[in-house]
Amino acid sequence: MDNKELRRAAAQEFMKSLEEDLKENFMSESPPKQKRKPLPKPTSKKNKNRSQFTLSELEEAIEDIDQYMENQHKEN
Repeated sequence: MDNKELRRAAAQEFMKSLEEDLKENFMSESPPKQKRKPLPKPTSKKNKNRSQFTLSELEEAIEDIDQYMENQHKEN
């Protein structure tokens, strides 16, 4: 596997793990004591889809972090 494939696999595993953690935390949360106003619904489909990162955006972020870490390591 080359670096891109490894990053993609790691990103997919990370997203899967993150979703599972969020589900677990959401289900274990106690109900709120005060009644809150419901959040307004998104008005456009574009806003609704932007609430999550795409896989390519996550891969780009990972590449940026890798590059930053390499630069920090070279400086020290």
